[in-house]
Amino acid sequence: MNAQEILVTLKKLGKPQTAAIDRRRGSGDNIYGQLTSKFRRSLRCTMP
Repeated sequence: MNAQEILVTLKKLGKPQTAAIDRRRGSGDNIYGQLTSKFRRSLRCTMP
């Protein structure tokens, strides 16, 4: 999995509401609103 594929996965898993919460908590503007648990699950599915 290269960097471009990771960014696509982050965008796909992200939700605007989660991104808004993260921004309010000080994460900055360059976030996609994904949950870490869902991203980990998606990584497990793609890794050999």
